[in-house]
Amino acid sequence: MSVLELPASQKPPEYCQYVDEPCNQVFLPTPSRRRIFFAYSSDPPQIAESIEIAAAELRGIIPQTDWQTWRDVSNAGQIIYCEICKTMRTCQAMIADVTTLNFNLLFEIGFAIGLGLPVVLMRDSTYSIDREAFAALGLFDTIAQVEFQSSQDIVATIPNAVDNARPLSDIPVRLYRDAPGYVLRSGISTEGAIQLESTLNKSRIHFRTYDPSEIVRLTLNDARRQVNGSLAVFANLLSPNRDGARIHNGLCAFVGGYAVARQKIVMLLQEGTNNVQPMGLLKVWFPSDL
Repeated sequence: MSVLELPASQKPPEYCQYVDEPCNQVFLPTPSRRRIFFAYSSDPPQIAESIEIAAAELRGIIPQTDWQTWRDVSNAGQIIYCEICKTMRTCQAMIADVTTLNFNLLFEIGFAIGLGLPVVLMRDSTYSIDREAFAALGLFDTIAQVEFQSSQDIVATIPNAVDNARPLSDIPVRLYRDAPGYVLRSGISTEGAIQLESTLNKSRIHFRTYDPSEIVRLTLNDARRQVNGSLAVFANLLSPNRDGARIHNGLCAFVGGYAVARQKIVMLLQEGTNNVQPMGLLKVWFPSDL
């Protein structure tokens, strides 16, 4: 496959969760240059600045590659998800900063892996703010991470990391025909969680569950295997004031992003009024909507 030839998974999807029908976006012709997409949080601003400076320098050093950051994505009059989606479907790799645990970023990483893109993870080695949270999440334990402290470190290490990056190996698909739904439990029996499963039971949709009280951590390959074999994924997002909310919600974000890329139906149930909507894509249901 040439560097500009896109696999089928990166072409406009036959089904889009946002419009609940085939993708309605106009895709531009395949870029004439290799495109590498930087995904990162705007907070803390010091790290975002280092990444943006590095991207600008890389454009000058390696002009044959389009080093694009999320700030370069135009979304005038468009849902931001649609623009990010189109960009990711026409790039050859994604670089994601996992210095901090960010909901939208985890959704994007899951989405990229679901598309079959090579993903390079990097983190600022001098920031320890979310190191324990990522260790507890456990999704990326088996993926090497490029460490940096400044834009110069990124410029020096990222080109080689991108050249050597490969998509994750395929996982054989086992369809769970008897229980095609997959529910991510939080380990806390909130009213919304109880109502979600009660509604699913009444609808006669058979489902399987991930329960952290039974399995402490969901591994990356197991998450992919479970989603690949499902028709729909359901999760209840915890209020940010709950113990363990960031880790559970981060897991839901990653699995949700991966599931959307894999053309699954995704439903997120939000506890409280903290309306988290990854990239403006998914409707978030509240208990009263069920």
